[in-house]
Amino acid sequence: MPAPVLLAPLLASFRHGFSLRSAQVPTDHTFEAPERAAALVAFRAATGLGAVRQTKQVHGATIVEGSASTEQTEADGLLSFPGGSAVGVRTADCVPILLADRVSGAVAAVHAGWRGVVAGIAPAAVAGLGSRPGSILAAIGPAIGPCCFEVGLEVVDALVDGGAMPEDRRFANGRSGAGKPLVDLRACVAFQLEKNGISKAAIALVGGCTYCDAQYHSFRRDGAASGRMLAAIAPNS
Repeated sequence: MPAPVLLAPLLASFRHGFSLRSAQVPTDHTFEAPERAAALVAFRAATGLGAVRQTKQVHGATIVEGSASTEQTEADGLLSFPGGSAVGVRTADCVPILLADRVSGAVAAVHAGWRGVVAGIAPAAVAGLGSRPGSILAAIGPAIGPCCFEVGLEVVDALVDGGAMPEDRRFANGRSGAGKPLVDLRACVAFQLEKNGISKAAIALVGGCTYCDAQYHSFRRDGAASGRMLAAIAPNS
């Protein structure tokens, strides 16, 4: 049976993974509670990760250090440095981002919905690592794709005004059958990372569209019945 995770070859020297639908993750932030421990077994076996620090995700742009956080900490990005624990985020259409400094061994896990992208959560995580951008590797995991992510004009305006999308890419993905713009949120994240000094060669896309592909959870597709996927990474010593 295939492992219930996706791995990024770019991050092969770090313990990490993006879970699939087959590895059910609780929808809230109490993932480490004893009664939820069974949900971690397959993921941990496939990735070699131990306990995974998480927070209460609020679609913002706050970045915290994992060792200083609790399950009640409101944040959408976690940092971890050598000697620290694994950090992770939950997604079901939003963009999961794993960052790793190949020199220092520090890492970050980021949950980026369109509001977080507009607020600059990915660049904030890069800054939080305190690294030279040239030493950072980035893996952008499964998220709703430009084939399915239809939004209002106000979202496109916010992404352009927030520096997450070039003006000339405003309608690059066309429009849906309902006439709404289609947005590639993962491309927006990659654009922000490149603007902050991370080379294109150091950015990898992992997996596909969560809405199209039934191997992923999708809130937009399944609504309240949707589960969540975990993206996690541990620092190197």
